[in-house]
Amino acid sequence: RAVIQGRLDMGGTRVSGQFIVRNATLTAPAAPPAVVGYSRFREAGIALSAPRLTVGDAVTLEEQCAVSGGIDLSRATMSSLLIDSGCSLRAPGKTALNLSNAEILSTVAMGDGVPVEGTLRLSGAAIHGNLRLRGARLSAPEDRFLIAAEGARIDGEVELQELEADGGALTFRAAAIGGSVNAGGARLRNPAGHTLSLVQASVKGSVRCTWG
Repeated sequence: RAVIQGRLDMGGTRVSGQFIVRNATLTAPAAPPAVVGYSRFREAGIALSAPRLTVGDAVTLEEQCAVSGGIDLSRATMSSLLIDSGCSLRAPGKTALNLSNAEILSTVAMGDGVPVEGTLRLSGAAIHGNLRLRGARLSAPEDRFLIAAEGARIDGEVELQELEADGGALTFRAAAIGGSVNAGGARLRNPAGHTLSLVQASVKGSVRCTWG
């Protein structure tokens, strides 16, 4: 099993093929690193720092990957992002996965039962396929949002079936969704506020909050 203790820095990297993390443990450093050249990381708690990453094929986390700390893929470009069942993302009280202003040429998908502690940040992202979060378990957001997808463009379906969300909202405010939003069988718990927000969003398909 691969073990990486400390930040993996791939900001601005270009990869022609796939970027695969398989059966690995990634742990963020406890404190920000010192200044390197003109670059300085803004905060501790990032396990994979890859803003502006370009990958010609898929980015995948496979088998039993365990990430303790955030994954920053803001402004990145890739064909797809796949996180297998058996993986876990844990950055409680912070951003677990940052895809702000990223472009994904097909699907973003999490396997059934993937635990995510922290916020999934998709603000301004362009996803030219489905957003598939079926059966994911979301908790411990950075702020009040478990999914922050304000202004995102999702050309396909938003699949939230059987998703469990505890302690925060799923917001797609002003998002453009080319298919349906399906929250069939989802369990959304946020006693302090709203659960699912589609304020000012454009949904070309149906919105389903059903059971069975």
